[in-house]
Amino acid sequence: MPDEAPLPTKITLYRVVQEALNNAHRHAGGQGQSVDVTYVDNYLVINVADGGPGFDTRQLIDWESHLGLAGMRERVESLAGQFEIDSAPNKGTRVLARLPLPIASTNGTHI
Repeated sequence: MPDEAPLPTKITLYRVVQEALNNAHRHAGGQGQSVDVTYVDNYLVINVADGGPGFDTRQLIDWESHLGLAGMRERVESLAGQFEIDSAPNKGTRVLARLPLPIASTNGTHI
């Protein structure tokens, strides 16, 4: 992981993890929750998953009616990042965010 990150990146990391875990608790009862944050190719990669019931992402047409998901997406994209939801009925849900963080100094690859 880089030794330093800009404050907006730190806040976005915190808020994405917070909201994704909150959603996993609310919709999946906290089943199989996991958080993985890595630094790969100048990107901070955030992966929050659960083992809950999941949902059909094709039905997620109106982001505005899902304020938590919309908020996470907006935060990530405001920093030129990428946001993705991977879910399917009976397959759990995974929130994946990639935040650009072009910093050369690292002290590891995983937190």
